Amino acid sequence: MILKRLLLGTVLVLVATVLAALLVPAAIVHLPEGSILARYVSRQESGRGSASRPTAVPTPTYDLTPVTTLVGDAVADTPLEGASLLLIQNDHVIYRQAFGTYTPDTATAIASGSKWLTAATVMTLVDDGLLSLDDPVAKYFPDVDGPAAQITVRQLLSGTSGLPNLSPCLDDRSSTLDRCAHEILNGPLAALPGAAFSYSTAGFQVAGRIAEIATGEPWATIFEQRLQAPLGMWNTTYGPGSNPVLGGGVTTTLHDYGSFLQMMLDDGMFDGRQVLSASAVREMEQNQTGDLPILLSLHEDGRRYGLGEWRDIVDAEGDAIQLSSQGDTGFSPWIDRQRHLCGVFMTEDGLGSVYNLVAQVQETVRNIVDSAQAGAPSPGG
Repeated sequence: MILKRLLLGTVLVLVATVLAALLVPAAIVHLPEGSILARYVSRQESGRGSASRPTAVPTPTYDLTPVTTLVGDAVADTPLEGASLLLIQNDHVIYRQAFGTYTPDTATAIASGSKWLTAATVMTLVDDGLLSLDDPVAKYFPDVDGPAAQITVRQLLSGTSGLPNLSPCLDDRSSTLDRCAHEILNGPLAALPGAAFSYSTAGFQVAGRIAEIATGEPWATIFEQRLQAPLGMWNTTYGPGSNPVLGGGVTTTLHDYGSFLQMMLDDGMFDGRQVLSASAVREMEQNQTGDLPILLSLHEDGRRYGLGEWRDIVDAEGDAIQLSSQGDTGFSPWIDRQRHLCGVFMTEDGLGSVYNLVAQVQETVRNIVDSAQAGAPSPGG
C-alpha cells in the first residue's frame, strides 16, 4: 500500500510539472537534464511529436534578458503594434516571447519569407525526380519562345532568371497560376537569363506553375503533401484562390515557421522523417548567383542568394553559416549553422522599421550563446 501511494504521488508530481511547463510558456521549469520528462516538455514546447535527431550537446540555460529588453524597447519606441520572437537550439525552444498586442500564436503575413517555403517545396520534387533544377521553361511552356524559354528552374528560384520582381497578375486572385506564369514569361525581362542577379518574386510564380505541371496537382495540394502535413504547419497558408503569390503571399505563425527552420537546420529531417534530402538542403544554401552583377536586392552589402534564401554570413571556406529570408513586413527568419540555432522574428510593420533591430537581435543572441559556451558571463547579464 505504501509503495502504491509513493508511485501515485510521483505520477501526480510529474503530471503537474508537465502541465506547468505547457500552460505557462514564459515559466522556467527546471527538469533533470536528459530525462524523459525534460525531453517530452521540450518537444511539446516546440510543437513537435519527437525530436528529429538526438541532441548531441546539452543546451545550456541562457540569460536572454538583453534580447527581451532590445525587442521590448523597439516595440515601444518605433512603435510597433506587436512582435514575437522564437529561438530554437539543439531541438529545444530556448526563447519564446510576444510583445505589444501579439501572442505567441499570432499569425502574420510574411511577404518574401514565403520564398524559402516555396523553394523547399519545389526541391522535394527535385528529390523525387519529378523535375530538375536545370530544366528549361520551354519543357513546361512549349508556347513560350525567345530568351524566356531558356530560363531554368534554378534561375527562377535564385533571382537570376532575368524576370522582373513584380507583375500585375500577382494582385489578381481571380486568375490562375498558369495564366499568371504565362503573363510573366511573355512580359519584358529585366536582364537576359543568367546575366545578373535581380531579386524576383515573379520567378517563384513560374516555378510554382512548373511544379503543378510536373505533378498534375494544384499548388495547395503540393504544399500540403510535401511540407505542410509532414511539418504540422496547419496554421500556414498561401491564401485562397488558384493564383497564390508563391514568392510573397504566405501567412504563418512562430510555431509553424519554426518547425520549417528546424527541419532545414537538421538537414531535412523532422520527426524521424526525411522531408527533404540533405543534398537538397545544401544545394539551397549554395551561392547560386556567383559573382553576377546585382541589379535588385533587399540588402546593400552585396550578400549573395541561394535558392529562396539569403547567405547572410559566410565562413572562410565560402560556406553559409547564417541564412535568412526576410520579408517586406519585417518578418525575419534565420538559421545559424555555427551554433545549431534558428530564430523567427515576427511583426507586420515594414522591413525598414526593424531591419537594424533584427541584426542587433541576431548579434546579441550570438554573443550570449558564445559567452555561455565559453563559460563567461552573458553580455548585458
